[in-house]
Amino acid sequence: MRKVNNGMRIPTRDIGFKKRSFSGETSSAILGLGDRGEDRHVRDLGPIVYRLSAYEAAGQIVVEGDVRMSARFRCSRCDRFFSLTVTDPEFCMLLEAPENDEFVDLTADLRESILLRFPAYPVCREACPGLCPQCGANRAETPCGCRQPADDRWSALDGLGAGRRGDDPGQV
Repeated sequence: MRKVNNGMRIPTRDIGFKKRSFSGETSSAILGLGDRGEDRHVRDLGPIVYRLSAYEAAGQIVVEGDVRMSARFRCSRCDRFFSLTVTDPEFCMLLEAPENDEFVDLTADLRESILLRFPAYPVCREACPGLCPQCGANRAETPCGCRQPADDRWSALDGLGAGRRGDDPGQV
């Protein structure tokens, strides 16, 4: 296995008809998420770690393998950060074999692979009770004692029909 330290590029001289393995890591800065301040929903991004194999077939380069990174996501229920490893265990792509280039750049494809694996609504745990909608207390940390408001969405319909003809079975 050959370790690649030049980012997300694979030297084409190492790619032939026999599978060649490449592994390494690169900075999560390639994700383009900008400043990882407290107001962000994702922070403490670890490096992107990859284990790939590449080979040439019919004038194309096949790249496949495993891509992963760890990060801290803000729970969409309780608003606390939790750690999660984002992984694409079946990364696979097909590239045109370059004629004169020394490298195949995988940066955009690996970036897309990781970003598509980010959870749309991250949850720290499936049973997370979240925040109280009335007082805002984190129900995972402390019970708030608030009562659920009565569901009166249909109360406006309760009076409809009363006093209409034909509603009374005794009336003709």
